[in-house]
Amino acid sequence: MADSTDSPDWLPLAGLFAAIIAIAGLGNYVFAQLGLGRVGSLIWVLGYGGVVVTAWALWFRGQTFDPQ
Repeated sequence: MADSTDSPDWLPLAGLFAAIIAIAGLGNYVFAQLGLGRVGSLIWVLGYGGVVVTAWALWFRGQTFDPQ
């Protein structure tokens, strides 16, 4: 049986981000089916946008991409 230390540190956070995006997509679908397309779009934008902003703040903000 594999140890839990074999997985990368970022894996749980990436899984959480994927789950949030999936939930936002399902929310968008449900509200669109109820005739509330704008509410569904708002849920999608807030969910997906929140993941993008959080990922930038946690992972990419301190990165430098200087050509060598």
